[in-house]
Amino acid sequence: MKPEDRLRRLLEEDLGSTEEAEALFPLIQQLRDVPLVTTAPRLAALVAEMPSAPQQSYWRQLWLILKAQIRVVRREIWLASLLIMTLGVFVTIAQYQASSAQALALLAPLVSAAGVAFIYGPVVDPPMEILLSMPVSPRVVLLARLTLVYGFNLALGLAASVTLVMIQSGLSLWPLVVAWLVPMTFLSALAFCLGVFTRDPMMSALTCFVLWVFVHSDMAAFFNAPDLLSVSARPFLLMLAAGLGMVALWLGGDEDWWVGELA
Repeated sequence: MKPEDRLRRLLEEDLGSTEEAEALFPLIQQLRDVPLVTTAPRLAALVAEMPSAPQQSYWRQLWLILKAQIRVVRREIWLASLLIMTLGVFVTIAQYQASSAQALALLAPLVSAAGVAFIYGPVVDPPMEILLSMPVSPRVVLLARLTLVYGFNLALGLAASVTLVMIQSGLSLWPLVVAWLVPMTFLSALAFCLGVFTRDPMMSALTCFVLWVFVHSDMAAFFNAPDLLSVSARPFLLMLAAGLGMVALWLGGDEDWWVGELA
């Protein structure tokens, strides 16, 4: 794809209108071609020619932010989630028992947590100075990415659950969904919070993996750890997930937090 065609496509995605993109394209091209060493009047003249931003509804702005963040989220996340969830469905069918669907309940939280861990950090974010100068709050950007990745895995989990219920008549849809949905929400929130706090996606993902393996192993009973997989623990996990998510969003949008990293 030619650079001009790619620029047109990006403008159309960000503006949501082919006509607005075509009207803005010549000015953007001129700005891109301005040499680094140029006169301030020349640059100011080009900027002055740019049309004012059109007034858009609140929901349209949110939609454009989500579309823009789709380009930022690494493509490997979508592909890995799809492949692993598909594998979980096949394993569940192959090892089906009337009392459980362990493969899906085991994989869905891990897949979502691994994807959420990589929505934040130096790998995906622009330099901090640029991010802080954007008109959109960093919290909104983070929330958009979280919505995309978590929502994608939620859709995959629901599709997998419906497929299993249709194939295996002994399974009930709601108990199956709850079996993976609550742990997935908690583990995703934990990965999100750890990723923002440490700015190390790999460490966040590995921590969630170790915790999830520990919960499913005999070591949890040996150390007399709380049973996070029990039905009674689900309200606690949801409240903990909400708390972790709020802490992550607060840290991710706090300018002092960012400036401390720059120092």
